Amino acid sequence: MEPVVNTALPEFLNIVGLDEEPLGLHYVNEKPESGSAPKTGDLPTVEKERQNAIDWQGVFGSFSCIMG
Repeated sequence: MEPVVNTALPEFLNIVGLDEEPLGLHYVNEKPESGSAPKTGDLPTVEKERQNAIDWQGVFGSFSCIMG
């Protein structure tokens, strides 16, 4: 990031009353031509857990999460 952004952004967020940068999401009805997404996996369910039939390595092997 440019130095001006590093110094101006905290002041701006303080002025607008935010403790952190806002998050923006954008949804459309059509799938984009390019992009990335996790592969579809076998999701765990209560029934599968009761039967001890969940492949946890498979679940967490394709798990995708972004936190900030």
